[in-house]
Amino acid sequence: MKQQSSVPIKLSVRITIAFSLSLALLLVIFTMIILQMVRSEKKQDIESSSEKIIQWVKSDGPEQVNPGYLQLPYYLSFIVYQSETENVYSTNDRFQPILPETDGKTKHYLERDYFIDANLDVFYQTVRVDDYVIQCSIDMENDSSSRLLWSMAKTLPLILIPVLVLSFFLALKMTNREFNREHDFTANVSHELQTPVNAIMGHAKLLNRWGKDDPVQLEKSLNVITKEAVSMKAIITNLLQMSKHEKGMIQIQKEVLDVKTFFNRLKEEYSVNKDLEIQFDPEVQGSVFTDSELLHELFTISISNSLKFCQPPCQIKFSFSRSPGMVTFQLKDNGKGFSKEILPHVFDRFYRGDASHSRSKGGAGLGLSIAQSIAASVNAHISARNAPEGGAIIQIDIKQ
Repeated sequence: MKQQSSVPIKLSVRITIAFSLSLALLLVIFTMIILQMVRSEKKQDIESSSEKIIQWVKSDGPEQVNPGYLQLPYYLSFIVYQSETENVYSTNDRFQPILPETDGKTKHYLERDYFIDANLDVFYQTVRVDDYVIQCSIDMENDSSSRLLWSMAKTLPLILIPVLVLSFFLALKMTNREFNREHDFTANVSHELQTPVNAIMGHAKLLNRWGKDDPVQLEKSLNVITKEAVSMKAIITNLLQMSKHEKGMIQIQKEVLDVKTFFNRLKEEYSVNKDLEIQFDPEVQGSVFTDSELLHELFTISISNSLKFCQPPCQIKFSFSRSPGMVTFQLKDNGKGFSKEILPHVFDRFYRGDASHSRSKGGAGLGLSIAQSIAASVNAHISARNAPEGGAIIQIDIKQ
């Protein structure tokens, strides 16, 4: 059986091919642009030099052309010869041959191995003046700008090869990481949904066999089915909410929000929870321009996370500060904080820290992932760390 290539490898190959073609196309375009610039410059040199020689020939005759007096560029060669006999009257390079006439146009002429150790590679023009022909040419192999062009054309492919190899491995690493991330996400979704589905199916089968005739068992099974159905709905709702935030489908309604009023609102809402105490500086002052409801949701998620992992009574302290172009909120609890193993993963989907293999704490490990999506949608950044004196800190930085 033919073995199929893995998805990361296929994607990496496609990305690398696209990158290679793009880079090769840029190389060709870049070389053509430089070549055109060089030819345009040389064409101007040839035309201006031809004009000088034409004026000299018309005034003093072809035998009197003086290369030194004309002050031609050092890299330019010329020949003045009789058109019928090809008798040379004047030249500054006796090794330059007479080339086919161009009728005033500039052309490229290449003849390989013309010289013992080199090719004849010139950019030239011929102009007739009465019975004479004036030929001006530039040796492309000996011209410094041309050498630079071709050396670049030869060097860039050598640079291109390691860049392509490096890009392949980087693309492979990135696609593998994304593939594993999505694979883990799919596996976690399946696991989280499989647990309530198994419970619902188990109690449904139990009721179908005999439980419906037992009022106690009927009540118990219905409660379990209802509870697990609610859990499934919460998971699906959270996933849809995350998707909307990540795709920018949530309408942002920013307004000026007074920080003290906002803190008081949260404290009032959680006042009925006897296991939670919210603290903040009563003299706190300041305002923030953001979506108040989405910020409220960020705080709600963070508070719920602290409640799950703090021993009662849970104490959460709010703080607010301002710096140029930024406002910062902090929520610090009195729990144990994050372990070193958990801290890098607190915003990963379905990650529940110490309860990652247990549903005893409730939820599906999506809370802080949703918070991260919300933060991104309001141009904010949410982070987590441990306080030096103990406890977890959730920090929300909002650009202003």
